[in-house]
Amino acid sequence: MYDMDNFDVIISDLRLPGAPGTDLIKATKTPVLIMTSYSSIRSAIDSMKMGAVDYIAKPFEHNEIIETVAKIIREHDREEKPASNGEGHESPVYGMIGSCPQMMELFRRIRKVAQTNSTVLINGESGTGKELVARAIQI
Repeated sequence: MYDMDNFDVIISDLRLPGAPGTDLIKATKTPVLIMTSYSSIRSAIDSMKMGAVDYIAKPFEHNEIIETVAKIIREHDREEKPASNGEGHESPVYGMIGSCPQMMELFRRIRKVAQTNSTVLINGESGTGKELVARAIQI
C-alpha cells in the first residue's frame, strides 16, 4: 500500500468501486482533486465541503487538468512554507489575519472564487470582514 501523504496531489474519480473517491480526503493530508462524469452542483458542493481542493467534470480539456494540478501544487507548497511575518501562515488577503483551520479554509475559498467570473453572496454578522472578502474576490 502507498503512503498517500508522500504525493503532491491525488486525483480521484468521485465514483470508485467499493467506496466514493471522497473517502480519500479523510485518509490523507495530501490535496485531493475530484473528477467525475456524473457531475452535479450537489456533488461538487459536497466534495468541496468534505475538503476536496477542486472538482472537475468529465470530459475536460487536457490543459484544464494540467493547469488545475499545477495551481494546487503551487498553493499547497505556499501553505506549507512558513511566512516571514512570524505567524506561521501568510494571509492571502490584505487586512485579514488568522491561522486557524477555519481561516485557512476561508483563504482557500477566496483564492478559488477569485479566479472565476461568478456572482458571490457574502453574508455574516456586522464587523466580520465581509467587505475584506469582497475586495479580495474582486482583485
